[in-house]
Amino acid sequence: MRCPVPRSRPASRRARAAISPQACSAFARGGVLGLADDRDAASFASGLLIGADVAARIGDGATVHVLADPALGGLYAAAIAQLGGTAHRIDSHAAFIAGIIQLWTLAS
Repeated sequence: MRCPVPRSRPASRRARAAISPQACSAFARGGVLGLADDRDAASFASGLLIGADVAARIGDGATVHVLADPALGGLYAAAIAQLGGTAHRIDSHAAFIAGIIQLWTLAS
């Protein structure tokens, strides 16, 4: 039996290896065995996806610029650090405002 993990686009072999066992475990713990609280399912799945995404894309000692809101950026930064990388966080909201102001200034 295959684990029911939906995929909207093909994943790299490394990403599939990083997430498949954990996704099956999450599915079994929450849906089949009833061992996990449903309220924790979204956070658990998000953590698996972030971890798999980072693991599939960076190597040891990589420097990564993370453009995201503070909450999501913090989660990605933690995953990058766990894998030996360095994250430089950029607040996406602040970057957007700075860009709009710059465009306004150039257009005036």
